[in-house]
Amino acid sequence: NLETIVQLGKQYKVPYISLTTNANLLTEQKIESLLKAGLDEFTISLHGVTKETYENFMKKASYEKFHNAFKAFQKLKETYDFKVRINYTFNKDNFYELQGFFNHFDAKSFDILQIRPIQKIGNTEYNDFDLESLRQDYPSLISNIKEACKENNIVLLAPNTIPKKGSENASS
Repeated sequence: NLETIVQLGKQYKVPYISLTTNANLLTEQKIESLLKAGLDEFTISLHGVTKETYENFMKKASYEKFHNAFKAFQKLKETYDFKVRINYTFNKDNFYELQGFFNHFDAKSFDILQIRPIQKIGNTEYNDFDLESLRQDYPSLISNIKEACKENNIVLLAPNTIPKKGSENASS
């Protein structure tokens, strides 16, 4: 009943309604139904740019279904006014894949790219939160992504540096 919830939000004047999902249950019809109900933004969780990494982190998810949702976003952007945000949480095992991000994702299918360093905020299967080995390469990689985002009119939300171990991440 997500459409009903979105409609109620609009009815009660909620100014901006976003849905966070891994996109694996989003078909073109489901996306359009949510847009007609008044949804403003899809926030899509992503943990791997390539099929192998994506499906390794998202055990029951399908890389093909994920990309089909992005094809639908791109098509529906011609008719509807909405945003798509990719929320990419990086760690040592998926960080360098960001170099080829725009080889896997069409810039016309999303509006915002949010890149966040992994943080321990609960119990997860993944347990390597040490990002020190990435610190030196981060500025160069993020600079290249920043340029690609600028060229494609995509908003980039990313810290300028990797926070020091044990510090709070206020920059993102």
